[in-house]
Amino acid sequence: MKFLNKKEQVIDLEVTPYGKSLLARGRFKPEFYAFFDDDVLYDSEYGGFLEHHNSASARIKEALQLETQAYFYSAEKQVKEATEFQRLTEEEKIKAREMGEEPMDINNKPYVADDAVTIGTIPDRNFSTQPIGRSLLNSSNAPAWNINVLEGSITGSSQYLTGSHKVLRIPQLNMKDITYKLKLSDNIESENFYEFPEAGLLGGKILNVVEDSIVLEVEEDNVDFDWKNFDIEVYEVETIEISCSSDIKQYRDMMRPLFFKRSKSLVQNNILLDPDKIKEEDLPLNPDYTEYYFDVLVDKEISQAKLCNLVPADKAQGIFSSRTLACSELTEQEDVGMENLYDTEDFEEDC
Repeated sequence: MKFLNKKEQVIDLEVTPYGKSLLARGRFKPEFYAFFDDDVLYDSEYGGFLEHHNSASARIKEALQLETQAYFYSAEKQVKEATEFQRLTEEEKIKAREMGEEPMDINNKPYVADDAVTIGTIPDRNFSTQPIGRSLLNSSNAPAWNINVLEGSITGSSQYLTGSHKVLRIPQLNMKDITYKLKLSDNIESENFYEFPEAGLLGGKILNVVEDSIVLEVEEDNVDFDWKNFDIEVYEVETIEISCSSDIKQYRDMMRPLFFKRSKSLVQNNILLDPDKIKEEDLPLNPDYTEYYFDVLVDKEISQAKLCNLVPADKAQGIFSSRTLACSELTEQEDVGMENLYDTEDFEEDC
């Protein structure tokens, strides 16, 4: 390590070992960049000294700064992780492999093979985890979340995410569990129902499945409203028993990522088709898919009637906003009965 010469070096770029491996395989294709300020001390109070607030800018510019660090993992730590994995029982190893937690190098090879330790290169994606947020040019406020619960209830919250990694400033919201109720009646009252055969004890009865859901209105304030503002990921938390003695048992939560069904493509044989003319792939769902457990609907996938019943705030979100609620028009359509569907209107002027 050495200090950066700010008089001669304006930008200091260094490709990490993981990047060099991708470059050698022809897979190094940068798509975006981010800025980080983990090494900048803005408030001198946290450094144990006081200064005038106008002096912070000059101090930050004149402060010594290390050159770019490209190696984030030591060989000792890699050997330690590989050794800890080998000390697991066979059942624990199988479970770790299923969860994708077996120590691997950049070539997707295990560190320990045939009792020979292979020192690989750890991907550096988790080194810098807090990039500088991008806020509006005309705003002096930092990006913030604005979450309204339209259906459901919050049971608890936390401002931080803790784990084996360092503490991340990611808010956590715990929601009340959703439940499904069964209702036996003479009429169909839900989309999911079962009609008992006439010959049985409950002949003619309808078993309705009353669904429950969580509806959230999520916005990110003080940022530009772009075409795609959010990414949704679903994980299943599994609790497994790790190494233990006869008297003490230890458990660990492992997060298994779930897949989403592939959305249907509107282009078939180089022809753009209407959504209602495209047949969805009838793929069998298994526990690896989110839809096996529940449905996740976003934006236009949620029915307008449901949103109008919940009365969310209908706000203009710029040129990328592709949906506005017209609850008044929907109410007028519902007021028109089928018996008056073909009635003509009288356009004669009043006498």
